[in-house]
Amino acid sequence: MSLLLPPTPPACVPSLAEIFAFLVLCHFVGLVLATLLAESLAGFRNVHHVCESAIGAERTVPLTWPPT
Repeated sequence: MSLLLPPTPPACVPSLAEIFAFLVLCHFVGLVLATLLAESLAGFRNVHHVCESAIGAERTVPLTWPPT
């Protein structure tokens, strides 16, 4: 006669916290990829591109080095 045991979930089933952490990680990676697609590589090479606003207002002081 065999002993009937209740079914147990396999050890590889992730918990809700692990699923949530994975979704947060995927969201972060998606944001990084969207940023890389939105900005060209030439834009990333230009160190002064952060001085321009997203709404079009640009900095009026020219950026020169060394400062005068």
